[in-house]
Amino acid sequence: ATCAGAGADGCINCTEGYFMEDGRCVQSCSISYYFDHSSENGYKSCKKCDTSCLTCNGPGFKNCTSCPSGYLLDLGMCQMGAICKDATEESWAEGGFCMLVKKNNL
Repeated sequence: ATCAGAGADGCINCTEGYFMEDGRCVQSCSISYYFDHSSENGYKSCKKCDTSCLTCNGPGFKNCTSCPSGYLLDLGMCQMGAICKDATEESWAEGGFCMLVKKNNL
């Protein structure tokens, strides 16, 4: 590794098999980080997920793979738990998608 200073968080570049994550060299990306395939600056790195995601597989709010408590994953985005507010029949969210269910057909 090439370092700018002492300590585990002073790295500028990492040796083969390691990725840069907030100035540290890691073997795999931490939770709430994703592997950046672009290798900008000539090295592979882990970048922080969007603040709306718990985990993700890419940048921005449309690449979430899981959500914080109280949020539901819907097409890669974390939505507030009450996404079925426009439903007229009894409804709830299942797997992030709004499901309308008639009371007689449960």
